[in-house]
Amino acid sequence: LRKYFRKDEVDRIISSCQEQGKREFALVVDFLWKTGVRASELISIRSKDVDSYAKTVRVITPKKSRRKARGRKPLVRSERMIPLPDDLLNRLNTYRIEKSHEEDDFIFPFTRSTIFRKVRAACALASFNGGRSHPHTFRHSYAVYLFRNGIPVTAVQKLLGHANIENPAIWL
Repeated sequence: LRKYFRKDEVDRIISSCQEQGKREFALVVDFLWKTGVRASELISIRSKDVDSYAKTVRVITPKKSRRKARGRKPLVRSERMIPLPDDLLNRLNTYRIEKSHEEDDFIFPFTRSTIFRKVRAACALASFNGGRSHPHTFRHSYAVYLFRNGIPVTAVQKLLGHANIENPAIWL
C-alpha cells in the first residue's frame, strides 16, 4: 500500500511546527505538500523562480534520459510551472524578505539530507513517526489530494513532472 498524509494530518504537522517555533520546518512541509516537488527540486529553487504575480514557481528537474548513449544516460533538464496558493505564496515571500534573499539565492539552501531531517523532525512534533516521515510522502499526498478533488490525471501528470501517465495513475 502507498503511504500518504491526509489534509488534516498535514495541517496538524504544520500547526505543531508553528506552535513549537519551527516556522522553517512548517514552511518546508507546507511547500512540499502544496506543490508536490521532490526534495532535490525543492533545494534547487531560487528566489527568481517564484513569480508572485502569476502565483507560480518554476521547478527545474535534471532527469536521466531513457536512451543509452555509449553506456551512459545523459542528463536532460525538465522544467515545469506549479501554481502556488495565496497562503503559501504569502508565507514564502515573508520568509524570503526575512532572509534577505537576492534573486539568485536558493530559497532553501539546504542539502537533501537536511530536508529529510527537517521533515522527520516536523512529523515527530505532531507525533507521526515511522514510514511516512519523509519528503516524498508529501509528494504522494499532493497527488492523492488532487485526485480526490477531481483533478484529471493528465493535469496531475504535468504538475508532478511525470513523462509517463501511468506513474501518477497508480494513485487513482
